[in-house]
Amino acid sequence: MHARQVLLGLLVATAAAVSRAAAPEAALVHAAADQARLHEDPQWAALLHVDGTRPAIPDPGFLLSQPHFSPSAELHATIDVLYGGEGALAARCRFPARFLWLQARLSDGNADLDHCQDWVDFRTRAPAETVSLVFASEHLSQPASMLGHLFLRLEGQRTDGQRVAHALSFYTDPVSFNIPKLVYDGLVGGMAGYFSLSPFEREVALYVGEEQRNLWIYPLKLDATQRTLFQAHAIELKQTRFRYLFQSHNCATLVWQMLAAAQPALLAHRQAWTTPKDVLRSADAAGLLDTPTTLTASRWALRLLADGLPSLEAIQVRQMVLNDHLPAPETLSRQPERAFLQRQLAGAYNRYLVDQGQRRAEHGVAYAAQLDTLDALRFSGWQARSAPHRDPAQSPPDSQWSAGWLWRDGHHWTQWRWLPTSHGLEDDNRSYFSENSLQLMDLSLLVAPRGDAVRLERATLYSVASLLPRDVFTGGLSGRMRIGIDQQPDRDLRARHAMLVDGALGATWRVQTDIDVFALAGGGLGWRGGAYVFGAPQVGMLVREVGGMKSSATLTALVNAAGSGQQAWEARWTQSVPLGATWAAVAEWSRLWQGNGKAAREAWAVHVKKVF
Repeated sequence: MHARQVLLGLLVATAAAVSRAAAPEAALVHAAADQARLHEDPQWAALLHVDGTRPAIPDPGFLLSQPHFSPSAELHATIDVLYGGEGALAARCRFPARFLWLQARLSDGNADLDHCQDWVDFRTRAPAETVSLVFASEHLSQPASMLGHLFLRLEGQRTDGQRVAHALSFYTDPVSFNIPKLVYDGLVGGMAGYFSLSPFEREVALYVGEEQRNLWIYPLKLDATQRTLFQAHAIELKQTRFRYLFQSHNCATLVWQMLAAAQPALLAHRQAWTTPKDVLRSADAAGLLDTPTTLTASRWALRLLADGLPSLEAIQVRQMVLNDHLPAPETLSRQPERAFLQRQLAGAYNRYLVDQGQRRAEHGVAYAAQLDTLDALRFSGWQARSAPHRDPAQSPPDSQWSAGWLWRDGHHWTQWRWLPTSHGLEDDNRSYFSENSLQLMDLSLLVAPRGDAVRLERATLYSVASLLPRDVFTGGLSGRMRIGIDQQPDRDLRARHAMLVDGALGATWRVQTDIDVFALAGGGLGWRGGAYVFGAPQVGMLVREVGGMKSSATLTALVNAAGSGQQAWEARWTQSVPLGATWAAVAEWSRLWQGNGKAAREAWAVHVKKVF
């Protein structure tokens, strides 16, 4: 045994001799904690949700040393309430994880919390024989979950023998349709955050059924002691007030801190800007993740299965389901493999109709029974190929920087870009539901080769785009939205900065497996010494090429850009080439010209990108 452990044990034994029915007195615990420098323990910082010295949860009901917080001050304030007299028992019910952690560090086995009704009720209601991370795929139409959502699943057997599963989740509920205000509150002002426990089946119905998002469930490799500490910390958070911020205190950061409190090895994989996928990658690197299972949304399954049939045949399957028919007898006899694919597609569409409320549940059950009967008669022993899920824990990182060269208007510039979150259309999007981009706090600067001039090229607060291909079963809209400062051409096609809030809606068509074409009707509001309205309809094509390469071409009509009162056109081509798992080279060309053909400007750029 180490000398420090011997000292702690002697201190505890001394206190026990004074009062064997009570925990060590506060003075002795203070001395032991100072000797062991427990305030520097990374697990203590995780229990406090502290990054460095800055607390993420400033609620004075959670941090006892406010407004003069420090990890050391909080440790001593905690010891005072946990070991300091008549209120100690109640304080242990408020901070059960801190109490368990201190008792473990003091090598004291007396960590009884059975007098805490919330603790007993929580462990009875939501046993945690298994704790899992659950990732809900991205839903780019909902700002609160634009990076996906991460929550926890507790599963175990209750005392009555029933196995139950519950979801433990941190979220916000944006009720405003004022998008600029929503983005400001989410990034700067903060929104009310909620910490909830609910039946896991309810979350499956919400995410997989109603919102059509896939769920990945990762069991965590935690022992019984770690799971108990995890549950105790959940009790502490249940009684705490939160502020939700997309970039700094969200579902990912809270879950990450909760896991770090149970397993400090996770702290070695700290991220500057934490997203749900960052937590998955960090937990995987720390050896915490077990083999995941997937709950697939019917819309996702529909799109996957429909890709295996010609469009006309997919339309026929749709009509077949709507009429409660089965695959034609001649197809069953002559082309059984195709009939089996039709049957699988019919089952997915039937489930989708029920999920979306377009078919009554009893109607869906009756048609599913017909399909089951067909399986027994014609497809006994047949199995559908499993869907090639892209594990989010293995997805590309969410942050990137790039450096390169730009030639425009006869001038050369070096180009520097920092994107803390997340990716562009030119990036590898195969792990997403469709081609899309998401950019938070994107900053691009131009620096003269001699370093004697620096210019802002672009500063994006929030930008999102989704090119969801249409299909015969679910339709599908494409669109984009942006809030930030960007350049627009004036009447002489010179680049002028303006504050922009704009968007677009349209459609995308997958004309071949690796080729998408799209058309978007767009426009917005600009401010440059005064407000103006502009239009920006766009058509384009995106091609996924061999070796992970990707190219895109767009043509945009700019109407009254920069308040010019003129119409201009912009053609743009982009080519990206991967240079390994985390590097890529990107080339861009653009040409601006006026509708009357009197003026034109070109630009070329090449840069190297690093994702991390």
